[in-house]
Amino acid sequence: MAATAVYARIANIPNGGKSQSDAVPGYSNISATTAAFTLTGGGFYGITIKASTYGTVALQMLGPDDTTWLAVPVQNGATGAIATTFAADGYGTVSLPPGQYRFAIA
Repeated sequence: MAATAVYARIANIPNGGKSQSDAVPGYSNISATTAAFTLTGGGFYGITIKASTYGTVALQMLGPDDTTWLAVPVQNGATGAIATTFAADGYGTVSLPPGQYRFAIA
């Protein structure tokens, strides 16, 4: 069963007082993979996910061939484990380079 009623947000965590000014969207009540969004500066980010039912939710980055979506490993905020998908509600952190990203829901 695919994840439904997903709320997903990604936010820059300032490092040394510097914060990226990218307007990163938050997604509310979605049940399908999002359109791509761009992070122009890269940096350290916090990701939060909440859903009503679960399959999985993953952050993906567009690969260098501009076609392939690559899994982004995220460090779980509660356990410290590294995973490429959220299988339950959660929070994680990750360092991201500039690029195009999306939330993939399965």
